Amino acid sequence: MKFKTIFVVFNTIIVVSFLFIFFMPALVLGVEYATIFWQESWYLVVLFVLVLGILDAYFLFQWKLFVLLENEDWGGLKMFVRRKLFDKNRFSQQNVHLYVNACLMSNDLEGIDALSTHMKTVNFSAALKHAPQLGVPVLLRHDGKEIFDWFGEFWKSAEENRTTKISIDPWIGWDYAFGLLLLNKHEEARGVLLDIYRSTKGDSMLRLLTVYMLKGFQDDEVSQVVNKFTNDLRKRYTRDTWASKIEKQKDTVQRLVLHSIAQEASTWVFGINPKEKK
Repeated sequence: MKFKTIFVVFNTIIVVSFLFIFFMPALVLGVEYATIFWQESWYLVVLFVLVLGILDAYFLFQWKLFVLLENEDWGGLKMFVRRKLFDKNRFSQQNVHLYVNACLMSNDLEGIDALSTHMKTVNFSAALKHAPQLGVPVLLRHDGKEIFDWFGEFWKSAEENRTTKISIDPWIGWDYAFGLLLLNKHEEARGVLLDIYRSTKGDSMLRLLTVYMLKGFQDDEVSQVVNKFTNDLRKRYTRDTWASKIEKQKDTVQRLVLHSIAQEASTWVFGINPKEKK
């Protein structure tokens, strides 16, 4: 359904419903009693008009954005959001997310690289906050040195400045450790991965991928972590329920990019699905 149609239908339903409720006393109790009710409840009309006006104003303000999304005009969407990011430095979650996704849909990795460079120059804290999204082109190029340098800049900066008001996203640490492993810097990667595992509790996909990368280390400390995690996972989930949980965790670009690795890690924990052996 077209966005314009949805907008008109929404307003029509809301207005008709309100008028029906507001004039119901006249139909049920008569005009005399209804007049008393209306005199005492006039503020409801003002409140209704105010709320509906605010909602409509929001939709009208975002009208061009909604139309671009509806038409899947990724080039137009990219240029629309680019002005907010590059000209006005409005680095909100919505603007960065829309721009990164529009660039990916139009196969413009250079556009994301340009945004990350701009943000690091203008507002490094904002770049740190959005680093997992901005670093997706770096991951896709699969260059260990580039991954190490790019994510390492953010990881080390946060490590050196623990007083920063913006807490570092643990995914940055995972990406940095991934780069370390690609460069065969195993001992340093081990330390970063263990730190991420211990400090991350609620992100099941991140913990899975962290343990999956740790499994190659043979020391007792890592073995205890790996065994405890995999045993607990098998007790709490079946293969199918865990697969369903992981399938739902595609809410960010990075999770989507790493989804195939998460599936591979899930197979390592639960074994191959008998249906897949055929």
